[in-house]
Amino acid sequence: MKKFYVLVVDDDKEICEMALNMSNDREDVVVFTATTNEQALSLIKNNFFHVACIDLLSTDGDFKMIFKVLNERRPSCKCYLITGKAGDKPINLLLELLIPSCPRIEGAIDKCDINYTNVILDMADTYFKNAKVINSVDILYEEIKKKKTRYLNGHVAITSEEVEYLLSYIFGQRMNFTNKNSYNDIEQIITGAQLVLLSGGRSKSIVALAKAKTKEVSIEDFYTVIKISPIDDIKEEINRYKSYVKFMVGLSSRVELLDYVLGDTLGAVCYSFAGKPSNNIKNISDVFREKQDQAKIYLKKLFDVNTKEWMADSNIKQEKDILKYFKNKYKFNHDDFKKNIKTTIELCGSKNEKLHNILENVSKKVGVLLAGGKIRETYNSCIVHGDMNSNNVIIDENIDPKVILIDYSDTGRGPIAIDFAALECSLRLDVDTGDLSGDEYDFYLCQYGYEKECTELFHRAGDDLPYWTKISKLLFKLYCNNFKFATKEEYLITNVLWGARVCNVKSVRHSERLRILLWIASLLDQLII
Repeated sequence: MKKFYVLVVDDDKEICEMALNMSNDREDVVVFTATTNEQALSLIKNNFFHVACIDLLSTDGDFKMIFKVLNERRPSCKCYLITGKAGDKPINLLLELLIPSCPRIEGAIDKCDINYTNVILDMADTYFKNAKVINSVDILYEEIKKKKTRYLNGHVAITSEEVEYLLSYIFGQRMNFTNKNSYNDIEQIITGAQLVLLSGGRSKSIVALAKAKTKEVSIEDFYTVIKISPIDDIKEEINRYKSYVKFMVGLSSRVELLDYVLGDTLGAVCYSFAGKPSNNIKNISDVFREKQDQAKIYLKKLFDVNTKEWMADSNIKQEKDILKYFKNKYKFNHDDFKKNIKTTIELCGSKNEKLHNILENVSKKVGVLLAGGKIRETYNSCIVHGDMNSNNVIIDENIDPKVILIDYSDTGRGPIAIDFAALECSLRLDVDTGDLSGDEYDFYLCQYGYEKECTELFHRAGDDLPYWTKISKLLFKLYCNNFKFATKEEYLITNVLWGARVCNVKSVRHSERLRILLWIASLLDQLII
């Protein structure tokens, strides 16, 4: 059952009791009350609210402080003053004075009116009228809880109610639409959605396929992709989508950011396929894991069609110091990378002499590379996605497959090889990582051997080489085809830095870090440092 959450702050206990009676009369309305600011702040920290009603003449301090805290920590909550003189002209004048300093105030409620709670119930009824039935909210919330330490801002707790609010809002009145081209002038009124979790990888985001349900007049269901992320990430993505994608990039003809909503700690964005997709939608990470040959088709389509305009010669510029770019853009820390190499050596190098020697060489060569002048020479830049890992490439596997990108929070100008590097790294993590135990060290050494065999990236991989080597060669070929300025050295350096950046991600397992370091080792073997 959907519920409507209300906070009432008033030092008059009778007013609080009247508010609590709403919960007794309506199971779908949940009321929390506080008679002091301290109680109110505790409730705000730990609970999600649709509406907050604050006493104008609280004896416990400045009521504006409560509004300020709500504005900072629960920005999705609608705020009202409770006063005994809501209809008086002086109160209306006071509201006009207060609103500039407390912009969250929606209006005033007269608590002297014996039916004042009906105003709140009317708000609840309006909410329920527009609210949609969202299945699988609990599944998404459980995934979010697994990444909870990345979401908490230290002030408020994440709740399942907030997640439901985001999804209900996305599929509520903001997405009641008429799509004349696809639906033959039949008005599509969305009544709810069924969510299917897509693999979200190691990022902060939760990604799901959403099958929107419509009224019986609908001839088809409507599919979208939903992403839930920390609120600041969503704000950044919206800004970058508008700046770099919507009006500048050919991708906008293939993917559209339909809508977004901001909650208290989280935000959600909704992406659409062009036209109606099939129900066989996945990200390319799943394609890699299943070692499907169709990956070649999807990647060719991605780089030969969707990103062509990004990579146009007119967008190419020369920049200096690619290391500085990684430090500024991704907060890359060289010292952290060296510590991670050392930790990996301590974990497995002592048990395998060959691995120990390879990792020691990585540490030395990386130190020379990052300290030398080569990495600070000019490099070519263009508009890039900025985080094209395999979880952000969504596939619709119909007869004419569609490929879309999601998550534009890092989109902007960057090294021309960076999107290829993100996929190269994902490819190795998706296909070739396991647990570090027993003979696993020999397995990783074998992968390093294949990396060595695959070092001449211009040559075609033999049929006896692993799946990922063939995809890796294709990525390099697509890189060369897209840029007349493409160089092998720039590709290798970008891949090294991307791999080093991923090694610094705290959620990366030791086995995954080892696999990346062996990839970096093969890249460094090809560089003349």
